[in-house]
Amino acid sequence: MQKVIVTDETRLMPTYDSPAAEELPMFAENRVHQRSSGNPYPCKVVMRVNREHRSEKPIRIITLENEYLRIELMPELGGRIYSAFDKRTEYDFFYKQHVIKPALIGLLGSWISGGCEFNWPCHHRPSTYMPVDVSIEEHPNGAVTVWMSENEPLNRMKGMVGIYLAPGEARFDTKMKIYNRTATRHSFLWWENAAVPVNQQYRLVFPPDVTYVQFHYCKDVASYPVAGGVYNGIRMGDGVDISYHKNTHQPTSYFCAESKYDFFGGYDEGKRCGVIHVADHTVSVGKKMFTWAYNQLASSWEKALTDTDGAYAELMASSYSLNQPDFTWLMPYEGKEFSQMWYPIGDIGTPLCACREAAISIHNGELRLQATVALNNAELEINEQRFPLNVSPKCNFSTAIDGDVLSFILRSSDGSVLLKYTKPNNRTVREMPAALPDNPSLDKLYTAQELYLMGVHVEQYRDPATRAEAYWREAIRRDPEYVPALTSLANSELNHFRFDSAYDLAMRAWKKITTRNFHPESGELQYVLGRILEAQGEDDQAWEWYMQSAWTQNSRSRALTRAAMIKGRQGDRTTMGRLAEEALKEHTRNETAQLMLALSHTKDPETMNDVLNRLWEYDRLNPVCRALQHGAIPSFYHSLQSDACQTLLDVAEDLADMGEVQFACELLKNLPKKCAQTEYVLWYLSGDPDALQAAAKLGNGIAWPSRMLEYKALTAAIHAAPEDANARNLLACLLYHHGHYQQAETLWEQAYALAPESYQCLRNMAIARYSHLNRRDEALALLDRALALKPHDSQLVWEKAHVMLYTSQNPNIVAAFLIEENNLREDVTIALCHALNLAGRHKEVLKIMRSKRFTPCEGGEHAVAEQYMFAHHALGRKALVSEKIQTALEHFQQAQVLPDNLGAGLWNDVLLVPHRYFEAVCLQKHGMKNEAARLLDWILLHQQDYFTDMHLPELPCWQAMARTLHCGYVPKAREQIAAHLRAQESAATAIDPGYGKTTPFFISYMEDTKKLRTARVDWQCAMAYFAAGDTQTATKLAQKSLQNDPTNLYATLFCNS
Repeated sequence: MQKVIVTDETRLMPTYDSPAAEELPMFAENRVHQRSSGNPYPCKVVMRVNREHRSEKPIRIITLENEYLRIELMPELGGRIYSAFDKRTEYDFFYKQHVIKPALIGLLGSWISGGCEFNWPCHHRPSTYMPVDVSIEEHPNGAVTVWMSENEPLNRMKGMVGIYLAPGEARFDTKMKIYNRTATRHSFLWWENAAVPVNQQYRLVFPPDVTYVQFHYCKDVASYPVAGGVYNGIRMGDGVDISYHKNTHQPTSYFCAESKYDFFGGYDEGKRCGVIHVADHTVSVGKKMFTWAYNQLASSWEKALTDTDGAYAELMASSYSLNQPDFTWLMPYEGKEFSQMWYPIGDIGTPLCACREAAISIHNGELRLQATVALNNAELEINEQRFPLNVSPKCNFSTAIDGDVLSFILRSSDGSVLLKYTKPNNRTVREMPAALPDNPSLDKLYTAQELYLMGVHVEQYRDPATRAEAYWREAIRRDPEYVPALTSLANSELNHFRFDSAYDLAMRAWKKITTRNFHPESGELQYVLGRILEAQGEDDQAWEWYMQSAWTQNSRSRALTRAAMIKGRQGDRTTMGRLAEEALKEHTRNETAQLMLALSHTKDPETMNDVLNRLWEYDRLNPVCRALQHGAIPSFYHSLQSDACQTLLDVAEDLADMGEVQFACELLKNLPKKCAQTEYVLWYLSGDPDALQAAAKLGNGIAWPSRMLEYKALTAAIHAAPEDANARNLLACLLYHHGHYQQAETLWEQAYALAPESYQCLRNMAIARYSHLNRRDEALALLDRALALKPHDSQLVWEKAHVMLYTSQNPNIVAAFLIEENNLREDVTIALCHALNLAGRHKEVLKIMRSKRFTPCEGGEHAVAEQYMFAHHALGRKALVSEKIQTALEHFQQAQVLPDNLGAGLWNDVLLVPHRYFEAVCLQKHGMKNEAARLLDWILLHQQDYFTDMHLPELPCWQAMARTLHCGYVPKAREQIAAHLRAQESAATAIDPGYGKTTPFFISYMEDTKKLRTARVDWQCAMAYFAAGDTQTATKLAQKSLQNDPTNLYATLFCNS
């Protein structure tokens, strides 16, 4: 048996270069991405795509190949699998993309389709377009693992995946090792997104015990495989088998119900090839298919993502996550290790069941088995009849069967059960759950316990719309001694650098919890107190709290880790080593403790190297371990494919925490390419004045400050160097992200005074005053001054237009500004169209939109479509008032057909309702009552649910008008209007625990949540009165709504009609 062949080469590939990242920080506090927070800080983001220039670019490809499979990896693009090829059938069982064509789908912008993407700690992977570190491990059995690792850019946790291929096996493993190297807990998910080539013959394969599927966030549910009714706003019809890809016509996701089986997959019944995924279902709980399906939105995204490779869907497999969003906690210094497996299948047909060793299908009285490894002297028991089995990946097994297969068991040669199948019956069918309701507002939660748990949920699930702290503060307001809320809020305050407040809250909790019980069952609170005091420089007191925390097992390893660090800083290497060893006994995957154990033996290099080698054997890409093994030499820096500045800041922080300040400084000093943060930290740790002077002149690299060490270094720098504008700007960015809005604004003002050429500071001041300091009216002048320093900057142009529109500037003036700028960035063009539509210049909008090709971001397709649809709608309404019925009809019809150049499409066709209603009005005026009735019936078919409320919350009003147009103002119409008004009455009094709305765009300007809610309620009430025929009241409410949200297109049209 031959060894696995591994090659590491550079290959030329057709590439559309990703544009440069935006240099301004994005404080997109309420950005939503894949249903959870898309706030990119501290990372820089890409705001546009390049479709003008395609060229051949070199890209690194690492290939693993045995006699059956060829797996190609791309470490330069997030460490993804580029392709997976079955040599026996010559089938790419993962979708192979032949062009690198990034579109705006990633959390930070650029994203490519194809292969398999490893998504963590949130979705899509923040580093999906960044290089990762690589190590190739060859095993004694001839197998090879390619390890790809990073410290992820949002929370700086370490994540690593190893692609393992062995000789003689027609399968490969993905082996994951994730580690929280930080002192605070973070939530995470892990999803492997395998793209597969799809067509009308492709079929989704979920396990046989699956009877329903769910949508994102469990917001909808449908039976499986045969579905009916409405799912995710899609009218499925009756008796539709959604396992067939051809039967899903609109983009959607199917999350598999929990299953006792370990597999799922997909199969192309036309090509007689497919793919199987296998993993322990108690860990890999999530199985999902996402498809673009077959509508216009699918066509738009196919053009956006590839040139010639056609359609794909994604088969997605999770670990520690059932849905999206669905996050699990990773505690400080906790590591997890888990694995998944993928393999191709051939002409056995759509499989019924599968395991690591084989897939089995039953079709037309024949059972077929395809093995991934040689199974000699194995046994297959079918309905208690036993068949000897000798198969290999080269040779399948098949046998005729009589009657129904009630069960089968696959056993290895030693009798071990490899796979067991039992035909489901009515007793094994799981009850279909209800859809998960929205998170309640503060006033709908009645106890401190409910408020506390909701805060935990918001934090854990990285909710983009609300803040966990709001729930915990309300819990404490209602019950000032509620310990869980006090503890959680203290931890949050600590993580946001509010140390005094954190200490007060934690001590209140400690006083309560130890009223009688001096030794709490959990060490969490003591650990938090230790961290607070450590952050305040009180190491001796912190050590005492950590040692108390170590009394209980749930916090022992992390508490001992921090305690060992304190002893390391105090020069007590013996105690540091002892505590680190104890921490390792509690959690052997604590890599930080293992590093400290090694450092405790610096006087015994042999022992130190033995400890480091043990860690290297487990994690050969741990950057601190590699630094300690190799030292600050060129080969160490050269071995880093991930961003060296960011990685070395992590290394320096870890080493400094352990007392290895001198080595940390040596590593930073010899860094070939430095950034401002590395130099500020070097100065802070070493006192080197040259580093402080250098830092003042350097840029910030690929990210803004985020670490505790950066906070300390920058705080010290602004006092040590009163003339340093750079330190003030960077510290302000960090503090603003953590909610210190006034302090950040003051620092930006000081930085601008020191560096009057800094347009960034002016712009950042505008954001702070607009969003949180109740000085919105000052933002525009600041942006004007910033633009004077950086004329025609695309982001500044867009932000000025945004602020102008939201502060009720005349839209004609906004349009004139944008026309004069003549900026080609797509979001600027959309802003221009928005201004023109608000100004009633709808024909100009249509001319612009027909002349330009758009490639929207995912979730932003409607922003493009809305301007085009509204322009036609508005022209139709004007024509209708003028009794130009045919002209009006044509506009309403054109509003429903999006030109291909818009690159858009609709996620939910409820957005067509307003246009179809007025189309029906025109048809009735033409005397075409039957045609009008069909349109009105279509409107009435929509059921109000989570999805219609998201896209068209005024649907009940349109339906009431449709009923009235159909047959007069009937009781059902009156009931719908009354119910809608009652719902708005309730909505008006709700208390928002966050931002009031979310956006898929990188918008740093936050709106007042009360004004947003008032605007929404007034507009919905306006529509209700309009539906009831009371146009006078409707007009007043629409005008009132515009006072709080002057960008509402339909409200302005309503007022002008």
